[in-house]
Amino acid sequence: MLIASSNEDEIQEVKTYLLKYYEMKDMGMVNKFLGLNIEQKSNCITLSLEDYIEKKVEELGLEDLHKPYTPLQNKVDYFDESSPKLDNITKYQSLIGTLLFVSNTGRPDVAYAVSFLSRFLKDPRVIHYKAAKRIMGYLLATKDYKLKYSDDGIKCFKIYTDAS
Repeated sequence: MLIASSNEDEIQEVKTYLLKYYEMKDMGMVNKFLGLNIEQKSNCITLSLEDYIEKKVEELGLEDLHKPYTPLQNKVDYFDESSPKLDNITKYQSLIGTLLFVSNTGRPDVAYAVSFLSRFLKDPRVIHYKAAKRIMGYLLATKDYKLKYSDDGIKCFKIYTDAS
């Protein structure tokens, strides 16, 4: 269980309450949680999926991936029904599941591409599997990308995106 707060007294109060009902151990500051690498400093928290991406690439047998600079190719007809059907759709579904976790957890830059490819879970084609592998290659090429939450005194949320 992860307990987080900027108020140390609140954290202690929650721990004391939980200890009444459950046996638990305080393991100190978190540095890994549900596949996330977490780095905490006085005014910022950084989240990374670098270890998780490397592990999944190995588990899925995708070590020889091309490492592109974009998650999806443009000018590709992903609705082309002449692309052969996959023999084993489970591989595609497993890869999309991994990519959904990554996009929802710490890499929102691939969210659109993954969401788009998840449309084809029921009837995936070779073109879709290649595109999913491309996203994994992109993640591997950019595995050091991180989400950084910091308190710089400015109360606004900045998002940078490329709409091309």
